[in-house]
Order: sequence, then structure tokens, then C-alpha cells
Amino acid sequence: MYHGHGFLGFGWVIGIILVVALILIFASIYNSSKSEESTLEILKRKYASGEISREEFIRRKEDIEE
Repeated sequence: MYHGHGFLGFGWVIGIILVVALILIFASIYNSSKSEESTLEILKRKYASGEISREEFIRRKEDIEE
């Protein structure tokens, strides 16, 4: 007996694909913002330890923020 599910019988597959896609999108957004922060933190550490001058710190910080 045919119940008429047809394509809609696989709706759960589409739901899973959408959930996975959303997770991947949010993960990529989170990782990109996290890597910006870590780059700035590395720059701050180099300046604090005397590896780079104040002028170099300012120039690189402006480059990062662009």
C-alpha cells in the first residue's frame, strides 16, 4: 500500500544536512575570529618581550586590523 511519502520520506536527511551545514558555518566564523585574536596576542607578546619596536608594533597592528 502506497502512503504517498515519496521525496518527503527522506526529509530527515535534508534536516541532517542543514544542521551539519550550520555547524560548519558557525565553526568557520568562530575560528576566523579566534585566529585574529591569536595573531594580535602574538604581536603583543613580541612587543612586550622587546623583539619588535613600538613603531613596528603599531605598523603590524594596523595591518592586522585592516
